[in-house]
Amino acid sequence: MAIVWRSSISAGLKTKTPPPQPPTLAVAVHMIGRLGGFIGRKSDGHPGSTVFWRGLQALQALAAAWRLWRGA
Repeated sequence: MAIVWRSSISAGLKTKTPPPQPPTLAVAVHMIGRLGGFIGRKSDGHPGSTVFWRGLQALQALAAAWRLWRGA
């Protein structure tokens, strides 16, 4: 499971190394939403189910690439 959050954090923050602690649930939902196309403006509210689903699919691809790249 660590591979999943580390790959999403690295993609969301555009950094090469993830932070040592996993994000909170609210931060993780917004990060996954951003992967699915959620813009996240002040008036946008929370990501919807379709955007969240797209984000989960993108996250799964990122985690697979992370495993291959890191050799996990």
